[in-house]
This record gives sequence, structure tokens and C-alpha cells, in this order.
Amino acid sequence: MDKARNTQAYIDRVAKFIEFAFTHSARGNAILCPCRKCLNCCWFEASDVYEHLLYHGFISGYKRWIYHGEASSSLASDSDHDPVQLDDVQEENDLDNYDEMFEMIQDMAHLIGDLGDSGGGEDPIHEDVEPGSVDPLLERKKKHEADAFRQFIADDDEELYPGCTTFSKLCFVVRLLHTKSLGGWSDKSFDMMLELLK
Repeated sequence: MDKARNTQAYIDRVAKFIEFAFTHSARGNAILCPCRKCLNCCWFEASDVYEHLLYHGFISGYKRWIYHGEASSSLASDSDHDPVQLDDVQEENDLDNYDEMFEMIQDMAHLIGDLGDSGGGEDPIHEDVEPGSVDPLLERKKKHEADAFRQFIADDDEELYPGCTTFSKLCFVVRLLHTKSLGGWSDKSFDMMLELLK
């Protein structure tokens, strides 16, 4: 959707998109947000997606609704619904094949819970540790994992380079590794490409 975001036409198209998206969403009250910051990777409710799309705009080249958490066959097999045409162009976008990495990160964050909590107690691996006490090795390991996870999340908020609005540091690395995987690049060719980019 390449229209200027300050026009009524853009605002109307966003409202139409939101209405369609939430009618066909797999999660009912949330969809993957196609704004430039979220890149179809984060689940949000209608008001948040609307705000993101007005503030950040759609992903560059975003042309039609596809892969927002709906079952893979739901749009293809449902002859009553055609994907929303955000522009007259019917091009597939490489971002349509959304990477589930960010959903996995969110799931991982829920599993980890409170990153600062390192309580001892009922850990079968550390049965010799008194309940309520903290095993120093376990404490250091949990702190290291929590710090690494926090850095991982911080990389998602960090621009790839000053002024870059297309990719966060994390998103670029994930996309680069995804491209390596899809292209069948050897480690050597990947390392050579990284050396060239320096």
C-alpha cells in the first residue's frame, strides 16, 4: 500500500483492511501486524494494528492479504473470499512468506516467564539444594540466559544502521540466515558474502 499515510484514501483503505483482516483472522481478536516495524511477525488487536499502520505504514511492497495466521488452506479453499486487494497490483511479495521466528520468540518469553526469578526449591536436578536457597551455578546460568534473551529482544528494537526503517538488527540477521537456508548456501559462501559486506 504505497499511498501517502496522511490522506483520507489511505485511512479508508486501512479501515477496510482491518475489517477484512479481523473477519478472517485465525486468532479471532489478533492478527499479524503488516506494518513496517512488525513485518507480519507480531500479533496485535485491531486498535493496535490500526495505529501501527497509520504511524508506520504497511511493509514496503505489501499488496494483498495473505498469511496472517489463517490456516494455509483457508483462503485457498474458501471460494467466497478473495484476498483483499490493497492496490491493483497482484504481485507476491517475499515478505508474504512470513517467518514464524517472532511468534517463537513470544512463545519462548512466555515459557521463561519472569527472567529475574531464579528460585531454588523443587528442581529435581538440584535435589541437594535446600528449598528456598539458590544454587550459585544455577543462578549464574539463569542470569546469563536472561541477559542473552534480553539482548536478543533488544536487537529487535535496534535499527540495522542509523535511519534504517526497513529492518531491525534481529530481523535482518534472521532474514539473512533464512535466505542462506533457502538458497542452500554453504557456510564458506555465506562467510565470503559477510566478508564482502563489511
